[in-house]
Amino acid sequence: METSVSIPKWLSYFSCHRCQITHTGFMIPKVWVESTNLTASYYREYLGFKIVFRNPFNKNGSILIKRKSNWVLIKTISSEISANNQRLTIYLSRIEKEYFRICSMVWVVKPYNLGSKKMFLIKDCNGMEIVYRKS
Repeated sequence: METSVSIPKWLSYFSCHRCQITHTGFMIPKVWVESTNLTASYYREYLGFKIVFRNPFNKNGSILIKRKSNWVLIKTISSEISANNQRLTIYLSRIEKEYFRICSMVWVVKPYNLGSKKMFLIKDCNGMEIVYRKS
């Protein structure tokens, strides 16, 4: 069961273009997109993430999502930020099971191969690469 988190204090320690670092030193990767709501819906429906925090006063504001130990902060792209060549890495212990669950629903760029490294690569609804690795 998820518990509520005090986001402004918890998430406002240090911010850079690619990640958010909390006061505990935990890094949360940022994803810059045009529509945070559509992206969060995609991650929830197809990739199994849960929405942890959404700003109720800003319809297209930042959204914090989580899946197991993988946290992602989805932010609206601004004019001074370049969203080209973004890549997100998700670590899971049961990567084989995850691959067979989502392979028919998403755009698989590099399929999972038992003989190679324990990884596969997909593209999300914004064309951003997401690498799944075995934790």
